[in-house]
Amino acid sequence: SPRSFVFGVRFAPDDSRLVAVNSAQEVRVWETTDWSRSFVLQGHLHEVWTVAFAPDGTRMITGDKEGVVKVWDSKAQPHKTRYDFDKLSSVWLSPDGWHLHAVTEDQNGWVAHDRDLKTGEMVRTAEDPSASGAAFAVSPDGSWQATGLRDGTIRIRSVTDGTQTTSKSPGTVQFFLFQCDGKAIWTRTTDSKLTLFSVPELKWIRSLSVPRAA
Repeated sequence: SPRSFVFGVRFAPDDSRLVAVNSAQEVRVWETTDWSRSFVLQGHLHEVWTVAFAPDGTRMITGDKEGVVKVWDSKAQPHKTRYDFDKLSSVWLSPDGWHLHAVTEDQNGWVAHDRDLKTGEMVRTAEDPSASGAAFAVSPDGSWQATGLRDGTIRIRSVTDGTQTTSKSPGTVQFFLFQCDGKAIWTRTTDSKLTLFSVPELKWIRSLSVPRAA
């Protein structure tokens, strides 16, 4: 849609499709063999904020601002399954594609959830009582959680054993972006800096200045 805002863009693992999600409630798919054609997957009734693929490309997930997560199969007119979360922050699929992981916020901080897509079972896998959290992200393989607190603290936490590394930023983190291999993470902070850190050590790699909006 020409007047919509794009919130997320992802290539399928085999680069056969490009998917963009936007404020017009669209999940728009391009077949990369013929960029002149695209189609929209219907189903969301609110702004679509996130999109991710299973590593083998057989499933795709999308999540909207009201916490509705849809799991799509890989057909041209895919079947979809709906799941609902309150105050959804992040969502991704496990490396085998059969576990839907989601992070939500409640009055006590961050809560991680794991839904088995074969059995439908849902469990709360971890809680992070950080009421002062400002940003959150999960690495593409689901191994690391990144949390930014309003006082400038940055934390990288292992999903498997809970070990964590912390660092301090002059500004509050506004968003995180993991590199595709999960070995580094970009942060944007309120002091108009883009900074690249190693994962999980949080060692500084480089910083870039971001021009402030006029």
